[in-house]
Amino acid sequence: MPKRYTVEAGKLLDDDWVLKDGGYDLEVYGPNGFFRKFFATGEAPDLEILLTGNYKKGGIRVEVFNRSADDAGISITSNAYDYGSPLAATIVPGKTFRKDWMLANSSNWYDFSVTVGDDFVRRFAGRVETSKDSISDPAMATGI
Repeated sequence: MPKRYTVEAGKLLDDDWVLKDGGYDLEVYGPNGFFRKFFATGEAPDLEILLTGNYKKGGIRVEVFNRSADDAGISITSNAYDYGSPLAATIVPGKTFRKDWMLANSSNWYDFSVTVGDDFVRRFAGRVETSKDSISDPAMATGI
């Protein structure tokens, strides 16, 4: 049975999960289309992913740091908006891959995944707030 939580703004949540075969599959939902998916098998590489918003211009930066002892071949794919073909990169141990996207064509909404084969998925969706008037998520009606 899934665990479900509601956490107030400014509060913290702390819990433990039993991992099956070293893997996990977690989803986090928040306001204004915020969504994160964290999935990995016991064979997944040890990657750290940082997503930062450019609040003045309406863009995002993705940084993927390889903490593994082996090279990590990643793919970054747009799920709901057309930000070009999937991007492939190989990250050597101890190095970081960076990619910036401007989000004007989607009114600052984003939805993309970082994957390593079938062993590792991080999905990021939401909107970069710029304090300007905005529209509802244009991909909401597509069923993605």
